[in-house]
Amino acid sequence: MIRIPKNTTIVGELRSSGEVRIDGRFEGQGLIEGTLILTESCVWIGDITADTVVIEGVVEGDIIARKKLLVRPHARIYGNVKSPAIDISNGAKLFCHIDMLKPGEPTALLEHKPAKTRKNIDEVANKSRKTA
Repeated sequence: MIRIPKNTTIVGELRSSGEVRIDGRFEGQGLIEGTLILTESCVWIGDITADTVVIEGVVEGDIIARKKLLVRPHARIYGNVKSPAIDISNGAKLFCHIDMLKPGEPTALLEHKPAKTRKNIDEVANKSRKTA
């Protein structure tokens, strides 16, 4: 398992297989062949493609969960979501468009988008604090 601890910020692209747990802040794109866990303290700015995504923190970007997406009570999502299975807990806030895929339906990787500006990133972080 790969773990990015709280009070750590990483900017760039994350490619991994297996389980990845993010407690800190990540700004960029993620491609995970396995499970991505974003804890309650996590702020993720950018797009995600993974087999399974578990969100407890804040995501500002598009998400493709090839198998399933689990959205926990304190989660906040700003973006678009594609997955064949989505479990949304009471208390979660989604500000997104959701596409339900058929199981096994091929999913193209998300196109890389221009990097978010510092202003965009700070606005998302402020939104998450206000809505928490």
